[in-house]
Amino acid sequence: MSRLSRVIEHTLGPFELSLAQYRLLGLIVEGEAASSALADRIAVSPAGITGVVDALVNRKLVARGIDPTDGRRAPIRATAKGRKLWLAADDAIDRNLRSVASGGSDEVVDSLKRWHALLDVSLGFAPSRP
Repeated sequence: MSRLSRVIEHTLGPFELSLAQYRLLGLIVEGEAASSALADRIAVSPAGITGVVDALVNRKLVARGIDPTDGRRAPIRATAKGRKLWLAADDAIDRNLRSVASGGSDEVVDSLKRWHALLDVSLGFAPSRP
């Protein structure tokens, strides 16, 4: 596991979020809500996404809705609590990545986040973002 992954996972501990939960919650906060697309984005099987979503639902960080045109779909949306927690976790990750980068600029921190995502892709942990 890369040092960046350890820094990020350690940072998420106090928020009681796994890396998969953090990434999923971030995608939902950004507006993506179809389970199948979410599963692809965080490299979890369609069956596995249910467990990640259930954990977030149980903590009232996300809520499942009902699609009025397709009863088989259950769109997922972030709750205010989920949005607040994700923003706090993301800010903490930014601070810790900045310390890894020895007080680097926003550009350096953004580069580290992109590098971490690319490393995950290269290791088969998560697909890249478009």
